[in-house]
Amino acid sequence: MIAAVAAVAYFLSSRYGFYELHWTDFLVRIAFLFLLAVPLGMLSQKLKSDKARIERLNEDLEKNIDELRELQVKLIQTEKLSALGRLTADVAHEIRNPLTSIGGFARRLNKKLFQGSREKEYSDIVVAEVDRLERILRDVLSFSKETKYNMEYQEINGAIREAMYAFYEICKEQSIELEEKLDLSLPEILIDKDQVRQAVHNLLSNAVDVISRGGKLSVITYMEELHEVRYIVVEVNDTGPGLPAEALNLIFDPFYTTKEIGAGTGLGLSICKKIIDEHNGLIFADSELGKGTSFKMYFPYQSGENGKKIRCWEFTRCGVEKAEGSAQMICPAYPNYGRICWAIAGTFCGKKVSGAIAQKIGNCKKCEFYQNVAVRKAL
Repeated sequence: MIAAVAAVAYFLSSRYGFYELHWTDFLVRIAFLFLLAVPLGMLSQKLKSDKARIERLNEDLEKNIDELRELQVKLIQTEKLSALGRLTADVAHEIRNPLTSIGGFARRLNKKLFQGSREKEYSDIVVAEVDRLERILRDVLSFSKETKYNMEYQEINGAIREAMYAFYEICKEQSIELEEKLDLSLPEILIDKDQVRQAVHNLLSNAVDVISRGGKLSVITYMEELHEVRYIVVEVNDTGPGLPAEALNLIFDPFYTTKEIGAGTGLGLSICKKIIDEHNGLIFADSELGKGTSFKMYFPYQSGENGKKIRCWEFTRCGVEKAEGSAQMICPAYPNYGRICWAIAGTFCGKKVSGAIAQKIGNCKKCEFYQNVAVRKAL
């Protein structure tokens, strides 16, 4: 551009006689200006490119800073909840022993009192309230304590039937239709049967509390693929009053409840989510006011033949085992590396590496660890 302008200026000056200029001298000067103009032009383009890149980096930095601030707030909240959980567990343990004694003696006295007497009425109230306190304590202890999971390959329908068995009589008394649609062809999966039974029991208990007489409660199992991962789904549907949209974002939070004060602890669904998380699964809720609520628990399916644990570096051959000191520099899953995602390699993810990452992203293909391993697998 500069060379072109200079050429026009020289041409006009020579044409209108400002001064005499030989054509060879003119060409030399033009060439010299061109040599100056080319690097200046390239430098200008480089500056524009660098400026745009810096602006993008600044935007990314601001976004990362905001995310770090959010994570810091969540971390502080998690630490507070952790401390509260430990305190709650200690208090619950201290309360349980005297409460057990009170409940035991109250029930013994209740059996000896005459039906219809005032003392019998008072005793019934004491026994009922002790039962309620014991349920609250069980929920608190179940949520706060570290549970050792006994994971074994077994069919999930058995645990579901055991959970449903306790509700047939209750549903009959309240004129609630309890329906089961269990897929008997489902394969065995890696689960803790007792914990799965507890999760289903909590969902059924919540549903029975809100369904009016003549309502319907159904439990369904089937296989579904989500984010290129196969899951066995346990679906619990009710025809209750439903939940408002704002409640769906809070129902899995500890101590959140839509029931009346004293009618529940707000820990049932939190315990469900804790159990599902330990199974590397997912849980979703969908509800519509006046029509009912649906809960879906996703348990990841992995065949027994692929159940052998494989260390991630044995599969990716990335060399991380030889560079423990700088593992965070070369491993996208650090510090949770060690067991690769079974969804990618057909192995059990003992460390919940990419399962957790992909779950937050909502798409396995956007997971950095997934991309890393998937590329290596393709090679």
